[in-house]
Amino acid sequence: MRTRRRSLAVAFAAASTLLVPTSALAGPGPSAAPQAGPDRHCVGRSAEVGKRADNTRVTCYDSFRKAIHAASGGLIADAPESAKAAATDAKFTARVNGLAAAKKRAGSAGAAAQIIHSIEYVHHNHGGSTFTWWNDWACDREPDNDFWHPNIAEKHPQWDNQISSFKTYADCEVNHYEHPNWGGVRTGHQTTQSYIGDAMNDRSTEFEWA
Repeated sequence: MRTRRRSLAVAFAAASTLLVPTSALAGPGPSAAPQAGPDRHCVGRSAEVGKRADNTRVTCYDSFRKAIHAASGGLIADAPESAKAAATDAKFTARVNGLAAAKKRAGSAGAAAQIIHSIEYVHHNHGGSTFTWWNDWACDREPDNDFWHPNIAEKHPQWDNQISSFKTYADCEVNHYEHPNWGGVRTGHQTTQSYIGDAMNDRSTEFEWA
């Protein structure tokens, strides 16, 4: 992380309540939660806005490739080993974005496909541990919010106040909030950013995708 390097095992409280726009400045199977030490790559499902998301199961892996295999419903088994490299890999981006189109073409036969909405990174420039969010459907390009996770601190506090950069997919824009239920500072809906900005660096608790 850019301003504070903190362990993923520690949760921090958010502070400000002002609305401040941000800018982009410069092993062996899954475990139940990210751990301090080597990078961990976690996967979770978002919920449709307005529906409860507190039962979201988060699974973490010792490699980015394994995480993407899980997040894509098993359809991408050979993602880059480097999460940082994946952020600028045009072929990988096209494959992730293609999951929604492939599912639409397959109809019910493609029901197993999972659509990746964003990959969140703990360091700027898409470095460090990652959290990949997915749902059954892509975003719809409308101005309303489609999916959310209203309070990651409630069930997964090790991921509270950790995000410094992110990569979006499937026509999604993501809005990061400092507090649950649309509270505090927020980024506004954005596509890929190599730095979330000083106002929201290491302060994300709620996520919404539109």
